[in-house]
Amino acid sequence: MANVSSISIYKNESLFMKKVVRLLEDSNIQFSFVGKEELEQSEDIVFVFADNLNYKGLQEQAIAHKQNNTFYFHRLLSTLLVGPLVLDKDDPCLFCSISNMKQQGTENLLTVCADKEVPFLWDKPTEAFLKEFFQIAKSDARYLERYHCYLENINFNSGETKRFRLVKDEFCSFCGELEEDNENSFSGVFHKDIKPDPEKYRIKTEVKTDELFKRYYDTTTGVFTHFYREYLSSNIPAYGLELKLAPNYVEAGFGRAYSKKRAEDICRLEAIERYCGCFDRKTESKLYATYEEVKDIAINPERLGLHTTEEWEHPAYRIKRYSETLPVYWKWVYSMREKRKVLIPEQSIYYGDNFYRDDRANRFVYESSNGMALGSSFEEAVLHGLFEVIERDNFLCEWYNRFPLQEIDVESTNLKELKELIFLLKQSGIEVRFFDISMELGIPTVWALIHNTNGDAAMKCYNAAGSNFNPEKALESAALEVLTSLPIYEKQIKESEEMSKRVNMLISNPKAVTEFHDHVLYYASQENSKILDFALKTDNCKSIKEVYKDYYKENKYKNSYLSEDLEELLDKVLLHYDDVYIVDLTPKLIEKQGLHVAKVFVPGMLPIAFGQQYKRIINKRILDERIRRGLSTEFEMNLNPHPFP
Repeated sequence: MANVSSISIYKNESLFMKKVVRLLEDSNIQFSFVGKEELEQSEDIVFVFADNLNYKGLQEQAIAHKQNNTFYFHRLLSTLLVGPLVLDKDDPCLFCSISNMKQQGTENLLTVCADKEVPFLWDKPTEAFLKEFFQIAKSDARYLERYHCYLENINFNSGETKRFRLVKDEFCSFCGELEEDNENSFSGVFHKDIKPDPEKYRIKTEVKTDELFKRYYDTTTGVFTHFYREYLSSNIPAYGLELKLAPNYVEAGFGRAYSKKRAEDICRLEAIERYCGCFDRKTESKLYATYEEVKDIAINPERLGLHTTEEWEHPAYRIKRYSETLPVYWKWVYSMREKRKVLIPEQSIYYGDNFYRDDRANRFVYESSNGMALGSSFEEAVLHGLFEVIERDNFLCEWYNRFPLQEIDVESTNLKELKELIFLLKQSGIEVRFFDISMELGIPTVWALIHNTNGDAAMKCYNAAGSNFNPEKALESAALEVLTSLPIYEKQIKESEEMSKRVNMLISNPKAVTEFHDHVLYYASQENSKILDFALKTDNCKSIKEVYKDYYKENKYKNSYLSEDLEELLDKVLLHYDDVYIVDLTPKLIEKQGLHVAKVFVPGMLPIAFGQQYKRIINKRILDERIRRGLSTEFEMNLNPHPFP
């Protein structure tokens, strides 16, 4: 950190600065002025003073923020704002925190007075504090380190001090610097990262999240503002971490594991993934055009699966109807087949773009986090994004077709803790079943279905799926979700009159499934759970090694390098599908933490959507799988709402 050999003050016209200069002169504390031109050359910490949080005061801060080693003071009525200390241009500024608080709907002195002129007040307590502050800082610069990315709010009238963690806002109008989206991000070359074991598909067996959590969590000013243990999960530990995208909209990451610490870590990492996938924090797209105008270098949105007239006419349909003349924002993605960059609608990548785009965004498709994943390397993120695309496609393909199922005997696995838990649940009338739903790619994909057989059950069935090269990992992933979720919904339905009414309203009423949670609640009732009989009445059970012979007998996907596993899978996908598109979603600050987020598209595979008004059925995909299995293409499609959570 820089020295404080003398007090260097950024020279401006603020009353606050003039008062501080008089104080330093009267106290015989040496100081010097630093102008705009001298900021870059200064080797000392430069102190910046502003009277208000109005535009002029913040603009002064913004000029200085572009340089390293700056420290800020703001005076706001009877409150003194001390900090932050900025050591790097990627550090947050005060306005970042105000922006985060406004986004969350927080009302306090900072959000109310931002951009407003308020009277400048000076008093003896402020004078005394600043005199002591500069005397300490000059003798020991380490004193300032406590303000790095932190703000102290001192109210001298009440004697109250509040301390806030500041988090960078990439959209901050004073210090945010988003690069323009261009073709120079991911170039199609994967790095070779050696795996800890040929049969493990994460580069790091464990990612520690405590420092990450400390950096982004604060109940008032953080990106993440609510961290909690889900005590209704009575089977295994479950945690949630929330981020508010708007006063009335919350996204969350969830973590489920046998151990408390592992569940915490998973929840934090999933929250980071959501943070990166809601809207673009990496680059700014300025390309606004119709498909007709960019079709020579763009993906036809129809290849990704769109809504049809049936969805458009649903009374709950709330987005635009697609046409080739509808203008939208576009972003670059990488085509693995063509080995070049092509354009894709921004709204296909980010599902929360409406929170920062104006009405010109023209959302025409319901999008989710489908195909998005986080990893400790970009290759790991891409691989697990591809697993998710396969998992959801395979589940939907099974659902629409109702193929005869192959049950997996969980007792044949090496998952000791899971088997013990399932045994205990069975004693209380709760069954957990697992079915192979792998399709033409042969990647192990498992459907987990938990069924409460008790007559008084409020939540009859809950479903989830998992996909992985390792069949036990796929099964365990799906199992942990159903094991945590069933008791939570059971308790909530019993205690919430509103939720109980919703369950009853959904009985034999598929058109009423219009929200995310409706897909789960639809199968809470005894009546609707009978739709799942085609799975529950399966009596064909085999060991996991019998079901997935290829994995246990062959050396496919057991390379030393993760990139080789990924390339092997991509080659397999490209044998069956036109292309695979990859986009890097990692903001600069997340990359600095050693994490990466990617999103993967496979045109032709079925994407998950929620609400009957937003179904995205690709008939060719459904029929192709029937043809592959030698089945008739004349059949009754299962159009009941899918139970995927």
